[in-house]
Amino acid sequence: MQEPQPGTVTNAKAGDEEFVEFVRTGERVVGAFECVACGHGAVMRGELTPCPQCEGTLWERAAWTPFATALSGLARIRR
Repeated sequence: MQEPQPGTVTNAKAGDEEFVEFVRTGERVVGAFECVACGHGAVMRGELTPCPQCEGTLWERAAWTPFATALSGLARIRR
């Protein structure tokens, strides 16, 4: 197993064949993002701020799942 190099991100969600675009604090963005360090999610429009949970400065776009919460509730209703 290789040791991570300094400055690399070890908990990114992409597989071996995928590309993850990281965004740094201070960049102008629109959309949903997750902190790379702690996973905190935020919806941002404008200048990306540091993570309120861990003060992390590196973000990645969050996977968009508009019905994930609604669909997970259906299992409770059917029982």
